[in-house]
Amino acid sequence: MLVAADYSQLELRVIAHLSADRKLLGILNTGGDVFKLIASQWKMVDIADVTAEQRQQAKQVFYCIHLGTAALQHVRLMFDVIRYFIFCH
Repeated sequence: MLVAADYSQLELRVIAHLSADRKLLGILNTGGDVFKLIASQWKMVDIADVTAEQRQQAKQVFYCIHLGTAALQHVRLMFDVIRYFIFCH
């Protein structure tokens, strides 16, 4: 048996679920383009007028924020562990 899975925009789907953002959930559940939606709101243009470059910029900003926040959380956790071992042992 061979199983294939599409993890398309997995991070967005998790964020949408956890945040219960209706607009984000709606566009994900209808097969819409989330990055076009983000770009249209960010650049204040109609979603139909979003260029490929604007979509790519929105995607880059989203992932920079998302991955940067995750990295910062890991660094904080690492420092907490280091503090524990320094001060509690």
